[in-house]
Amino acid sequence: MSVTMKVFLTILAYLLFNLSFSQTLETIKSSDTLYIYFDYGKYQDIFLEENITDVLKSKIYRFSPDSYNNIFLKTGKYLDYDNYDNKREATKMVVDKCFLKEKKNQILDINFFIKNGFRETFFLIYKKKLFLIDKKDIFKNKLILKEMRIENFRYFEE
Repeated sequence: MSVTMKVFLTILAYLLFNLSFSQTLETIKSSDTLYIYFDYGKYQDIFLEENITDVLKSKIYRFSPDSYNNIFLKTGKYLDYDNYDNKREATKMVVDKCFLKEKKNQILDINFFIKNGFRETFFLIYKKKLFLIDKKDIFKNKLILKEMRIENFRYFEE
């Protein structure tokens, strides 16, 4: 297969994947578990939490189209001190890639946050069980899901 064809198929798969998330607010409200897709694209960045003990080090995933609207999500071995004290590690699962198609109505990405507003999205997801789908953790036919929680949020209403 030529390089041009591989590039074309990769772009096509990316577009189909991004357009395949067809969730509604009602679907999200009725779900107890949601999946947050992080693709390192526009309005997304990641950083390591600093000044914390080694066992509680974590990654912070930020969705932020501007300086007024942000949602920070945290993933790590332990999500907080209570879980550490109780020796409850964050859940990590390896699933087949077909999982993306099965759960497409429960997968949120930056476009969902922007379309529905950061305030509305926050209040929709803050009590739900959340898992991260990190684009870098998708391999051939498998992907790794990591439990996460909301670390912080900020929104601006006009």
